[in-house]
Order: sequence, then C-alpha cells, then structure tokens
Amino acid sequence: MTNDGDHAVLRAVRRIPVLLRIAAVGPVAAVAGLLLWAVWGDPGQRLRLLAGCLGLAAAALLVLLGHRLAVGRVDPADAARAVLDGPGGGARSSALPAAVPSGRRLRLWTGAATLALSGWGFGFFFLAWGDPVPPGKLAEIHRAGGVVADVPITGVADTDLNEGQGRGNRSRWMDSWTQTLEVELTDEAGRAERVDIRTRSSHLRQAGDTIKVVYAPSDTGLGAYIGDDSRVFTRSFHVNFEGYQADLPRLADGRTLSGYELLIWAVPWALLCALMAGSWFGLGNSRPVTGPSDTVRALRGTFTRGRVTGDGGSIAFHPHGPALGNVSPALDGRAAWVLWDVAKAREYPKSRRADAVAVLVLDDGWAVHGEVRFAPAEDPAAAGVPAGEARARPEEARRVRPWAPWTLWPLTVSFGALACYAVVLVCSGLLFTDVLSGFPRFLAALVGACCLYAAARRHFPHRREPWPP
Repeated sequence: MTNDGDHAVLRAVRRIPVLLRIAAVGPVAAVAGLLLWAVWGDPGQRLRLLAGCLGLAAAALLVLLGHRLAVGRVDPADAARAVLDGPGGGARSSALPAAVPSGRRLRLWTGAATLALSGWGFGFFFLAWGDPVPPGKLAEIHRAGGVVADVPITGVADTDLNEGQGRGNRSRWMDSWTQTLEVELTDEAGRAERVDIRTRSSHLRQAGDTIKVVYAPSDTGLGAYIGDDSRVFTRSFHVNFEGYQADLPRLADGRTLSGYELLIWAVPWALLCALMAGSWFGLGNSRPVTGPSDTVRALRGTFTRGRVTGDGGSIAFHPHGPALGNVSPALDGRAAWVLWDVAKAREYPKSRRADAVAVLVLDDGWAVHGEVRFAPAEDPAAAGVPAGEARARPEEARRVRPWAPWTLWPLTVSFGALACYAVVLVCSGLLFTDVLSGFPRFLAALVGACCLYAAARRHFPHRREPWPP
C-alpha cells in the first residue's frame, strides 16, 4: 500500500475494534431500556432512566456518523483487503492447520447484537401497548400513597348479566357480571368510609365478600380503583390483558405491562433465543469446522469469483456475513484450503442445492467461516479429499486467526442506514412518553420497527453475487 487512499483505509480498519465497541452501546441501551420499560415502577424515574438509555444510543450513533463523515464510505472490498494483507493474521504458510479457531467470541458478539436489535424491533409494539403513565384516577391515588388491599363489600347497587358467547353459541362458563358495588375503605386513623366502584367480573359478588382494590389510606376521598374489567384472561381471551384482579399491584406500582402482556412478549423472545442458540454456540449442523476429522473433506486451490478451484475440483464458498460480492474482490487470487463437513450438509429441495458448514483457511494466516454450496449434480462427499490423508496432511505447528467480514460494517454503513437509526431513536422517545395515544402510537411503533429493519439491512452495499448461486 503506497497511496494516500490505501493508508486512509488501513487507518480506518485499525479503528474497527473501537467502533464496534461504541456501536454495541446501542443494542445494550436497547435491552436496558426494554427491561426498564417492563419492570420499573415509578413513572418519573422510569422516564429519566429511559432518556439516559436513549442518550447513550444517540451518542453512539453520533460517533458513527462523525466517523462516516470524516472518512467517507469505505468500499468493503478495500477494507477486507487491508485486513487480509495486514500483519494481524497467523504466519504465512501453505500447510493445512491441525486446528482452526471456531470464532466463538465473534459468533456470540453477532448473536447478542442480533438478539438485542430483534428484541428492540419486537419490543416497539410493547412500547406502544404499555401504559407510560397510570390512568387519571389511579395516578392521583398513586401520588397519595396508594396501596392494594382486599376490602369488604357492604352492598350491591345493581347487577347486569353479560351472556357469554363462544363461536356464536351460548357459553355459560364465559358469563360475566357488571356490578356497582359499595365497599368499605379504612383510612390511616382507622376510620371507615364507604365508596362505590363499578366493574365487570367473572364472579357474581355479594355483600359480605371481599374484593381487591387500589386506594390511598391517607386520602380515602379519592375513592378506590379496580379497573373497568377484572375478568380473568381465560374468560375474556384477547379482550382483557390488564386491569384484572391480579394486575392491580402492577397498576399501583406504575409498571407499564401486565403479567399477560409480559407473557405474550416473553414467549416469542424465548423462541427467538432458542432458534439463534444453534448459530451462537455451534449446535448441531451449525457447529463450525475446527479442523480435520473423519467427516471433513478438504480442497486446496485458489479463490476466484466465489469459488475455490484446485486439482480436486471447484467448490463455491460463501463467508458468513455480507453478500459475497462485497468481499470477493479481496479474496480473489488468494491461495487457500477450504474444509467442509459432509455430515452437516443440508439439502434444500426447493432450490435443488445442498450446503455444508465450512471454513476457508488462507495462506495469509486467516480463517473465514462460512458455508460451501453444491449444485444438484454435485456430491459433497465426492469433491476434494479426506482431510488428514497424504494430500491434505495437517501441520501441528501452523496457527491461523479467525476473521469475520461482518466486522467491517462501521466503515461501510450508509447515510440512509444512519438516518433510519435516528428515526428509530425518535420513535422510541415518543413511545417512552404519553405524547401519542391510540392509532398514532401504534403507527409510531410500526415506523420504528420498519426503520430498524431497513437500517440493519443497509450495513453493506447491495451487490449481486459474482456467480449464479
């Protein structure tokens, strides 16, 4: 590298570790913000903490924007070339290494960031669904030191039966009753005061029963809060997600999401974690190739336009991360070994091809994990030679270092993606408050989720694959 442009790219590449750590502030702040939204009680404190998370994410975005303005957009192939030609890899050698680093730390980093951003996008709808501030009457009771208590019912003013319907048929087990009840509240001095409440319940209540309400012993004149609908979820299905009897402590504390809403959020989140666990920790067919074994085959050749071509045939290799067209020019012409595990080949009947986990080991001392792809007429077990035999004898002393092309994204991210992230922060800030309500609130959530997805898709230029997949 001799010209100023090459030196500028090399300096930018050296800043990648710092930029990645700064960029990680955004996902960390997103996770912290979602947890605060779900569990923190005091609305005022919660808003201040959420504003702090938002400020951290905004600061990280400004740093990335400032670097982007100062350096300009770096072509991913130039950045990849600067990495591969740099001194960071292992010793140069044409031997097959006996062991290849799995890149576990890089996979964990990728998985954690992906999960955080996915959770943020999914969480937008729970930001829209939650209650930033308690209902008006409850807010007054909360400020006066409201408590949740079982109070006696001293009288029933009126009762209306709501007949249950299930798929158009009468369903008695879904019956509910809307009642005006007189309850007795006890103040701090032990004096009793009677107030009226009105609620829809799954149970027909009578004088002498008890019912859970929120009231302020310091000011019983504020009355009692029970919510409009205290039916259990099994009696109301999707109609009633909050305000039921077991939800009153949450409302009294000022938290935003009921137990039912948290459950609806937690189940998809857990499924998402389970689906990603395979790629994070290398489970099953996603376990990376870490060296020669009984089921691993190897091919020695030269990387050219997405394929490693040698005496044992030609294999299409796709690195994990950006589209191959973004990094292929930097890999072209480099001598390498490609190793793939035949036992982990996956067939795709619709596209009539097979893939297998693989690793590209460059003579430059770098190992790039990815996958090899086979056309319908190709047999994964027929190409190359068994790793470990005479033509692919591993050398114990050789050491290589893992490299993940996706780590280049702070240098290649577009202004459009940065603008989308800015819109995401604005939408998040609006949803942290009660500025929006009803349909505009859900519209802001939809815009935020779509912009987050669009931004994540624009970390690298969109380029066609250099050859038919």
